[in-house]
Amino acid sequence: MMQVRTRRSNREGDKMHSFSRKPRGDAFAQIKDAFPMKIQYQIALATCLAITSALHAAGDSPVDFVKQIKPILAARCVECHNSETLLGELNLQTRALAFEKRKAGPVIVPKNAEKSMLYLVLTLPARDTKAMPATGHRIPKDEISTIRQWIDEGANWPEGEDGAVTLKHKNSAR
Repeated sequence: MMQVRTRRSNREGDKMHSFSRKPRGDAFAQIKDAFPMKIQYQIALATCLAITSALHAAGDSPVDFVKQIKPILAARCVECHNSETLLGELNLQTRALAFEKRKAGPVIVPKNAEKSMLYLVLTLPARDTKAMPATGHRIPKDEISTIRQWIDEGANWPEGEDGAVTLKHKNSAR
C-alpha cells in the first residue's frame, strides 16, 4: 500500500496527516464488486431503456385537425365565430376565414402559440373580459394543450370538407 502525506493547517498549527490509498487496480475491483451485474445484463438494460425512450418520443404524434381540433372548434367556438354572428371579426368555419387579416392582428400564428390569439384567449382567467369562451363552460386544459400543440406544429388546417367546421349544436335561445 502507498502512503500519502498531506499538510493541513488548523488552529493549533500545522500537523502532518497521512492516509492510505489503494493502488488503481484495486479501485476497478471495488467498482466491479459494487455492480455485480454481468456486462450482458447491463447492455440489455441499457437497450431496454433506449427503446422505451424512443417509444415514448414516438408517442407524441402530430395533432390531427379533423379528429382533434375540428370537434373543439365546432363545440366551443363556431357558435359565436361564424359567418352570421362574426363576433370579434372572427370566423372559424374554414381555414381561409380563420387566417384572414384582421384589424386586431392574426388569430393563429403557425408554429407560435404564444403569439396566437386563439390560444391566448383560451388561457386567460375566466373573469377576464377577453377570455374565451365568453359564455358557457371553459375549455378543459387538455383540449387547450392540444390546440397549443397543433399551433406549434404549424396549425395544419385542411381545405375543403375536412377543414369546414360546422356547428355541433345550435343554441335554441338565439
